[in-house]
Amino acid sequence: MTLYHKGGEEQVEAAVAPQRAKGIRVELRSAPYNRSELREAAARLMGRSLTIDGQLTSVHSAGARSDGSGLVVEGEPLRANDTNSGNGQARTADPAVPWTGTVTGAPAPLESREHDAPLHSGGMLLRQRYKGGPICTSGFVVTWPQRGLDYLMTAAHCGGFLHNYTIWSGQPIYRQSQQLLNVNRAAHSFVGEYLCASGSLSGEVCKLKVAEGKHFTRYKEFSTGTEVYTLKNTGGGFTAMKGDSGGPVFSRNVDGSVVARGLISAGVVGAKTETCSNPAANNSPVECYRHIYVTDVPDVLNQHLGMRIAN
Repeated sequence: MTLYHKGGEEQVEAAVAPQRAKGIRVELRSAPYNRSELREAAARLMGRSLTIDGQLTSVHSAGARSDGSGLVVEGEPLRANDTNSGNGQARTADPAVPWTGTVTGAPAPLESREHDAPLHSGGMLLRQRYKGGPICTSGFVVTWPQRGLDYLMTAAHCGGFLHNYTIWSGQPIYRQSQQLLNVNRAAHSFVGEYLCASGSLSGEVCKLKVAEGKHFTRYKEFSTGTEVYTLKNTGGGFTAMKGDSGGPVFSRNVDGSVVARGLISAGVVGAKTETCSNPAANNSPVECYRHIYVTDVPDVLNQHLGMRIAN
């Protein structure tokens, strides 16, 4: 294992000592920037104009390299009449740290009426069990300011939606080869490891490699940035389609349980739009994606004191 750090040699040595005592080989290397510096630099780039490969783009993703040497940036081409500020003038970025960039389309959220969405909306399909159980529809999202809580409103007879501390793996909906797996904890992911995703429409897909750079990504539907990482499909076929949003991303333990790593967030837009068959809509065509953006579960849990994976 190689660990990059900036300063704090004594603290870093103390932190890795228990791992070395277990026989794990840990190599320490100095980095020019720390995680906080690169996070701040990435956040400042979001929604700004930047020239990448000679093309003016609007930055939709930016994140730190795993070796602390700079940023990985992605931008969507700007058209002649595009602006990204209220005064009609493009806000040109001047990155304060070294960076490399790629021209690519903005992320495509994988929401749909049939399944989970980044923000729940009325009119969404609700099911109590995988199949055979009652089917209802969501009504309105309501808030309780005094408690700081939001709720999803629906009909009274649709209440009692139970949950298990498990996830479905195997084939997608309406198929037979499926299994329930226990979830025992959550953990961050690191560049280079391989994970699995299990969207309800696409089913379980593995051989997904965590790509370089953890990105802040700015969806067209929202003005704020979300921190995600990218999974590249190193096998065959597609990873997710519209309707898989919110599905689990995980790694497996030797005992058959899984570790929660992330949630399917959006699709990485390629040079052309690809289509798959949507099993929730009579196999009608739907946009699908080979590579995906993933929201990190531990990052979300850490934002809410005391929240954890239940098991």
